[in-house]
Amino acid sequence: MKVYLAGPMRGIPQFNYPAFIAGAAELRAAGHEVFSPAEKDVEKHGAEMFTSNHDGNNDRAEANFGFSLRAALAMDLAWICAEADAIALLPGWERSKGVAAEKATAEALGLKIIIMPDPVRAARFAQLDREKALETLGAGGLAGIAWRDGKAFPAGGSR
Repeated sequence: MKVYLAGPMRGIPQFNYPAFIAGAAELRAAGHEVFSPAEKDVEKHGAEMFTSNHDGNNDRAEANFGFSLRAALAMDLAWICAEADAIALLPGWERSKGVAAEKATAEALGLKIIIMPDPVRAARFAQLDREKALETLGAGGLAGIAWRDGKAFPAGGSR
C-alpha cells in the first residue's frame, strides 16, 4: 500500500524529524511504500535544515535553506491526490494545521486513515502487565498498544 506519512513539524525540535524516521521505518517494515515529507525536505534542502533547527522555526528554515511551506504542502497534497492509498498520522497530528489539510484531503478521497501509536507512551508501560496499565491509563489510554506475552508495545510494531 502507498502511504503518506503525516505529522506535526512546525514548532517541534528538528521539525519532528526523529518521529518521521521512526514512523517511515515502521511502515516500510510492514511492507508499505512510504512518502515522508521529512525525507523529501532532506532531499531538497539537506539534513542540516532539521538538525540545526532546535525549535522547528519555519522562518529560519526559509531564510537559511530556502524552504517554502507553500511549495512543500503543494508537493505533499499532490502526492496524496495522485498516489496515496492511505495516510498515516504520527502522534500529535491533532495540533497540526498541515496535517489537518492532508487528512481532510485523504478523507475527501476516501483513503484509509492509519493512526500511528506513540512509541514513547507504549515504552513507558512495557514492563507493566495489562491490568496495571488499564488501571493507570484507563481503557481509552490503551489504544495503539498491542500485547504479547503480557508485555505492551506499539501496535503494528516489530518487537
